[in-house]
Amino acid sequence: MSKELQDKVRKIMSEVFNVPVDTISDEIEIGDIEPWDSLGQLNLMLALEGAFSVHFTTGQVLELNSFRKIIGYLNESLN
Repeated sequence: MSKELQDKVRKIMSEVFNVPVDTISDEIEIGDIEPWDSLGQLNLMLALEGAFSVHFTTGQVLELNSFRKIIGYLNESLN
């Protein structure tokens, strides 16, 4: 897990959810902050798709519901 990838995802999450970057911990998952609800999840997935040129299936949108899962998926997809 590269620090650069983690930092980029934290920055995107911070922008999507309009929260400080330090709010995005390694353990954060959907529901831990108010803006990360089902609509927030969709917005996050769209932002990640644009930033990393990946495409998420409906199942992945539902499954990738934590920082760790997102990082794990991107690590596999981008390498």
